[in-house]
Amino acid sequence: MVLVVGMLAIGAKPVAANPAWTKKERKQCVYCHVGAWDSGKYTEAGQYYKSHEFSFNGYVPKGDAGKAQVSDKKVDDKH
Repeated sequence: MVLVVGMLAIGAKPVAANPAWTKKERKQCVYCHVGAWDSGKYTEAGQYYKSHEFSFNGYVPKGDAGKAQVSDKKVDDKH
């Protein structure tokens, strides 16, 4: 209780990020957060993670969209 009162007295922000997520997802903080983790600003990945119940399931970064698709088609050398 004393710690909470002390934090409020110095104006500390409540924790919004969870260090366990860093371990779980094996990503650095900057993967989801812009600037400091407590800035309240998120990258595209952070917005997705937050809006999908804290999961990256189904997430494909825009820069990696081509890498996510696998094709069984053979390349035609006639082009």
